Amino acid sequence: IKDKEGRFFPGLELLIKGKNNDTLGYARNMFANKDGIGMDEFSFSNLKLTLRFNKTVKPGDDCIIYLNYFDEQSANKLQLVFPVKIVSANQPLDNTNMVYTSKSYTGYNTASTGVALKHPETYLDSIYFPKRLYHSIRLAELEGLTTAEVNAGNYFIWVFDENMNEIVPFKSGTHYVAKTKKDVDNMVNILIQVPLDPANKLNKNYTVRYRWENRETKKMIDVVNRFVD
Repeated sequence: IKDKEGRFFPGLELLIKGKNNDTLGYARNMFANKDGIGMDEFSFSNLKLTLRFNKTVKPGDDCIIYLNYFDEQSANKLQLVFPVKIVSANQPLDNTNMVYTSKSYTGYNTASTGVALKHPETYLDSIYFPKRLYHSIRLAELEGLTTAEVNAGNYFIWVFDENMNEIVPFKSGTHYVAKTKKDVDNMVNILIQVPLDPANKLNKNYTVRYRWENRETKKMIDVVNRFVD
């Protein structure tokens, strides 16, 4: 949450655990140099973290990274946990695990692993207004997926209010999957629709997050959208 002067005061607690649950690294706040100073909106929207490992970590080792983002001005927080495999600098990357990311001035941020995200689109679907209103996310021409794989996986939808507090959705959201082209098996379109209360004037200020994971949790899609005027 930004203060009256428009500055943000984020914090980031970092913990790295080895395969034997030993601690490889810890920092109480990676942004400690910004204590009492804060960040402007541009810096806050472009946060980056670079980690370096010492010689005790060898190629082939596995570790788990815990990131706990928090707001020094409120109780808001976000915890991320993900596994990491250490590889040598000259080892070719496995493209099937490539991470794709994109963001737009209209408000969305996307990330995917093992799936090529090409044409995300977000919009308020008001064709049935005032009876119905939807926060819609359309992901077109997703390469590396089949309809059967999407349907066999799991998806999750969250809704947050204008202060990024999680709220109970007006109605449960859902997603729909279809082939992009009839003769192409590994390319699909996914449409996510989250019903909104047509009478609520704050709908456009709400944030929606959608996440899909395949059965083996080796592929994922994650989209966060908040409409920007």
